[in-house]
Amino acid sequence: MTGLVFPDARLVTRDVLRTLLAARPEPEAQGVTVSTKPADPQGPRPYVRVQVDGSSRTPRLNGQQAVRLSIWHRDEGLGFALARLCEALLLGAHAPGVRSFGDRTGPLPTEDPDTGEPLSYLTLTARLVPEQLD
Repeated sequence: MTGLVFPDARLVTRDVLRTLLAARPEPEAQGVTVSTKPADPQGPRPYVRVQVDGSSRTPRLNGQQAVRLSIWHRDEGLGFALARLCEALLLGAHAPGVRSFGDRTGPLPTEDPDTGEPLSYLTLTARLVPEQLD
């Protein structure tokens, strides 16, 4: 008997963003760290954290995961600009394991409730390609 599994949208999104942002000339993208780990308050800026907020599957082999990006930068303007850039890059991205990304929420500028640092966030839907188990 075989089964189907879906890839981890966090890891796919992280890898796609790392590749795409490394090639960008915009000032907000310079020196960015993209990770699935929580941001260290004393750590590098800019920093993009990729998380999954939920997932669903349908009988027609459609898998989706809500992917949230939390973006810390040196100031509000750069953080919001990086959030918009990440959204635009992912909405146009083609990557193994993902059919497409769709917008859901944001990008929205705010501040980190723990540190008061500038923070922007957005949520996308990752539409996943199933993998067949042998």
